[in-house]
Amino acid sequence: RSPDDSLSSTISVKSQDLSTHFISLLWDTHQHFTNITNAAFSSHPDMLRARDQAFSSIINASRQSSEFYANILAKYSLNIMRVSKYETDEPSQSDDTFYLHQVDRLLLFFKLLDNADYFLTLYRIYFAKRLILKNFIPEREELFIDRLKTHLSSNSAQLFKLKRMFEDVYASESFTESFRRDEDRMEVEEGGVQPVALLQKTTSPRPLLSASILTFSAWPYLDSQPLYTPHASIASYHKQLESFYLHQHVGRKLSWVHKLEKGTLRCNGFEKAYEMIVNSFQASILLQFNQYSQIRLGDLFQTLSLSEDEFLANLNSLVHFKIVRPSHSNDTRFESVASHANTEFCVNTHFKSRHLKLPLYLHTSLRRLSNAEIEKAQQQVDMDRDYTIQSVIVRVMKAERRLSTQHLLQRIIQEMQ
Repeated sequence: RSPDDSLSSTISVKSQDLSTHFISLLWDTHQHFTNITNAAFSSHPDMLRARDQAFSSIINASRQSSEFYANILAKYSLNIMRVSKYETDEPSQSDDTFYLHQVDRLLLFFKLLDNADYFLTLYRIYFAKRLILKNFIPEREELFIDRLKTHLSSNSAQLFKLKRMFEDVYASESFTESFRRDEDRMEVEEGGVQPVALLQKTTSPRPLLSASILTFSAWPYLDSQPLYTPHASIASYHKQLESFYLHQHVGRKLSWVHKLEKGTLRCNGFEKAYEMIVNSFQASILLQFNQYSQIRLGDLFQTLSLSEDEFLANLNSLVHFKIVRPSHSNDTRFESVASHANTEFCVNTHFKSRHLKLPLYLHTSLRRLSNAEIEKAQQQVDMDRDYTIQSVIVRVMKAERRLSTQHLLQRIIQEMQ
């Protein structure tokens, strides 16, 4: 490779996500050998099959290699699916053509991947992130799932979960519309409601509440919920939404996923009025200052009943953004509740920003996968594989009653192909 080519490659790696660059290089290599096969062997099926086997042997050289490629493909899927801030609401035809080309690349290497279920687990996690953050284009997501169907069995559990997640999004939109219509009717009948206004008790418009109703078995993030006591005003909104839902669906059980909640607080206690987009934990911290001009860290911790790590992460984020500050110290980060239990906090009334709408919410777990999440995904894949093998054994033995170990292994392999 010439020096110019080397320089071009270096610039390319620095200017785009590594997974996108990696898949592009892999695609170019695949196309290079495809062109050779077409020219030298007239696209003979045996030679095309040999090409695919060669790539498959590289991708699946070891379990670590297969997991690496599955991870790269999952990150690549995130890059091509999520909506850029520069994209319009209605992508152009050229955008769609480019998107289809990228999907073709993804599916080509997905077909060659032995660890396909690991990729699908990671993809579902990224898919959930996009849906929760509302950073997706429905037509593109549906198109990819439809294309994915051709490579999966119709009874694939992962495919069912992806479809279920999409259905939940549309069902949630319908539920929110019904709830708001009912609120409008109640407001006319009862003369309206006045919610709590952050930092200054003034009359403000009725908040626009919305809820996402997520099927527990289909979505990630729902299996571990932190202990949490939301502020009374937030709890009242929970009660409104829950009462309306259970009135429509008698007998169902709802569990709130507080770590995914998000809302906008209108803050009137500064020189300018700001709208702060915060998560539920941050909101409960800030809403305490409607009642108290100062509050001790220890009291705040007990009021929210959060884990220490979760509480400090959210408090530190508000201190970092200079929304709240310690009253008598210049500390900017707090590592322990015990060592700072008596530290008093107040609102930083001198806070200034040139932006009137401030996204402060801590949803870092929704923007990238942590090592713990990746490890948990692999554990989940291993468990799913065990359950699948066990169910196949039960199904085969119910049909055959008696089989030798060798014949049973053959039937299991046959059933799972």
